[in-house]
Amino acid sequence: MLAEGQSRDSKGPIQDQGQAPIEEEPWFKDSRMVKCQDYSVGAGGYSRVFLGEVRGISGVAIKVLDPKFASPHIQEHAEAFRREAAAWWKLKDHPNVMPLYGAGSYSWKWNGVHQECFFMASPYMKNGDCRTYLEKTPGGDKLKLLYGIARGMEYLHSLNIIHADLKAINVMVDENGNARLVDFGSVKMGNSETTKGDRVGTTAYMPPERFFGEPTTKAGDVFAYGMTAFSMLSGKKPFEGYNTDTEIAQAIVDKKRPDVSCLADVPEEVISLVQKCWDDSPKSRPSFNDIVTALQPYV
Repeated sequence: MLAEGQSRDSKGPIQDQGQAPIEEEPWFKDSRMVKCQDYSVGAGGYSRVFLGEVRGISGVAIKVLDPKFASPHIQEHAEAFRREAAAWWKLKDHPNVMPLYGAGSYSWKWNGVHQECFFMASPYMKNGDCRTYLEKTPGGDKLKLLYGIARGMEYLHSLNIIHADLKAINVMVDENGNARLVDFGSVKMGNSETTKGDRVGTTAYMPPERFFGEPTTKAGDVFAYGMTAFSMLSGKKPFEGYNTDTEIAQAIVDKKRPDVSCLADVPEEVISLVQKCWDDSPKSRPSFNDIVTALQPYV
């Protein structure tokens, strides 16, 4: 059962040698400020999401690193959570990026045993992610969502931040039907158009150059946007019919792309834009500034 956070010892697994104490981070929130319901409202990877409150703010999604799933590599996952919080904290005050209320580490009771966990807190979106929202809301404004995603990505790129794992399930939908980017666990930060990192994203959304050892790039985010747009507009996975990541990777390298004939109700200009996004050549793909401009007439 998960209830109210307890005080913590700063020498827990989230604290790595050579790092500043977690309490000194600008995003740190003392766990005694956090309360959660005792049942999760979502899960993914090595974490679970609980509905709760932070410093009296209700309607908060508390993403918690679950020791059960993170073990025996809890140190590695805790460090990844910390990097994600640091990157996320830099993304403030944009209507298409989910804000981070804060993050921290604490000892909570899981299955009768107190274990130290890491958490991140953000607004709870009852509409869920874009894929879930569009499945439940057939009349949802897809072009508005895609425009919002493009605006959010334009903002990230203006800060020289590469998302590196853009897809529909990593974009939430707020109460007004606006897209909100989330999941910054793969982000890469740098001062140029490219930056290297060890986490590569999701195969079906990766550009061909990544399979030849090239670094993650802004153009790679655009490729992922094209695949994301296709999945949202069609309701299909980008590479349905392929059974393995190896098969999907080979298809991308062989310049195979999703069949856009299923997008009969989508404006031709938008289809053309999507196809430009997944062009084989990174230099031929539009920027997110270009994408925002192209989609503006449809929102």
